[in-house]
Amino acid sequence: MVVVELFPGDLSVLVEFVASVDVAVAVAILRLAQLAAVERWGQDVCVVAGPGSGKTRVLIERFRWLVEAKGISPRRILAVTFTDKAATEIKKRLV
Repeated sequence: MVVVELFPGDLSVLVEFVASVDVAVAVAILRLAQLAAVERWGQDVCVVAGPGSGKTRVLIERFRWLVEAKGISPRRILAVTFTDKAATEIKKRLV
């Protein structure tokens, strides 16, 4: 497993993603640490970061990247979060 630490920063410059946004555009605006977590291939990824650092966004973009760029079935993706808030946010953004 790879642990990617995301450092808190000003995320106000990030735009809200919508379902029609191309995966390349969405990934292009992620910071380098986030991009490393999104595009890690061949190993599980554990995202460790403080509040407001973009963990949920990274998970959403990783799911999108796995499905669209790597052809992985959404049924084969398992995500584990430790809060109901994060789980609800992930469901809301993916559906």
